[in-house]
Amino acid sequence: MADLGDMKGWKLGQKKTIKAKASEFESAVKAIQAKLGAEWTVVINWTDFATHSAKASSSYLADPGRYIVAELLSKLVAEDISKMDQDTVDTLNKIVGSNKVLTYTCGPKDGSYAVSNRLNFNVDEANGCKLEWSGDYFGYSHNSTYLLDYVDSLPGVAAHPAFEGNWRLAELKTIMKKKSTLEQVESAIKAKLGAEWSLVVDWASIAEHTMNASSSYRKDPGRYVIDDLLNKFVQDDLNKYDEDVVEAANELVGDKKVMNVKFGPKTGSYKTSNRLNLAMDEDNGFTAEWSADYFGYGWNSDYSNQYVLENA
Repeated sequence: MADLGDMKGWKLGQKKTIKAKASEFESAVKAIQAKLGAEWTVVINWTDFATHSAKASSSYLADPGRYIVAELLSKLVAEDISKMDQDTVDTLNKIVGSNKVLTYTCGPKDGSYAVSNRLNFNVDEANGCKLEWSGDYFGYSHNSTYLLDYVDSLPGVAAHPAFEGNWRLAELKTIMKKKSTLEQVESAIKAKLGAEWSLVVDWASIAEHTMNASSSYRKDPGRYVIDDLLNKFVQDDLNKYDEDVVEAANELVGDKKVMNVKFGPKTGSYKTSNRLNLAMDEDNGFTAEWSADYFGYGWNSDYSNQYVLENA
């Protein structure tokens, strides 16, 4: 039989409902270990649940086994942890280090709760993975990807970041989804300018200068950098290069046949439409610096085509 821990604070009849869920508790623990790792343990702070649910509906209080084990712990597994991909699992394990303890506890009804007004997280090496459920929501279910979303929202902690910079895991995932488009952009550059050309995106500068951008843009850099900037560069600019512009661009960069894309600060000075600095030279190749103040806007003109015509 699973070790449910100290059930101090509950009446005998209530304890019986908890004990009746022992096999379900054990199944939840095994599912968590199967997903997160065999070294994980699970603790329910029964005393805090007893203290902070004391004023809940009597129908809920009559069956804490159901409303804590089934509606919180089991639903945490089914609706949240089971939906984590390997990147999220690895990142959670990285954050907690050796303290692989998942603790579900309960807080006061009048407390402050960051997630849907009902849940707080403390996830670090000191706390392990601690979930604090509001006593005001005792009787409700853990019915969303609260933990998954929380882990994916933390900046700079991804276990296996594919791109440099202070990105959240959720943001990195949007970039990864557009990786094939990014490769197509580089292929288009090679097809137009020459097979020896390459594309280098300074993802760290993009992360740095867009950190305080509108959340609707920042949450999807895959779209707003790869689709709306780089792919639009190909469609609305590079494709307009004629043979003379291609030849001139190659002469300007000499042997440095690389396109460098980076972001600059919102307060910077930008010569092209107040949003872009362009340069083509033998030291750095082709450099495009986009203003963070225009993050979310598309590359919607033949900026570099005109640059070559004016500077070659």
